[in-house]
Amino acid sequence: MSEPEIFQIPCELYKLETKSHKAVRIQFDSQEEIESEHIKRLLEMRGQLGWLSFAVRQIEAEDLIDLPDIKTDSKKTPSQRQRGVIYRIWEKDPRGYEDFELFYIWFMDKMIDWMKEKYLA
Repeated sequence: MSEPEIFQIPCELYKLETKSHKAVRIQFDSQEEIESEHIKRLLEMRGQLGWLSFAVRQIEAEDLIDLPDIKTDSKKTPSQRQRGVIYRIWEKDPRGYEDFELFYIWFMDKMIDWMKEKYLA
């Protein structure tokens, strides 16, 4: 028997950070031990686009009806693609910045200075 596509994990909404274009970064902390199979499935889902449902009660099947289509990233503007790459750089090496927005401003300033030196000097 295969695992259902949707599973629930009891957790606490721990932190919200604002990002660009009204997006948010959401952090949840589990409130009890998570089965290793669920951890494996979560790791396999990393980087994929999907739905997050959160309630202060158990979510029932009827709660998940009529979800709108998910917008895909296939038509990002060049600046959105660049911001995404800078975000990935921050994930690997945040250079002491806990907030991505501050890292983004710092990184863009460095990039602008480099372009000025390289192409306008």
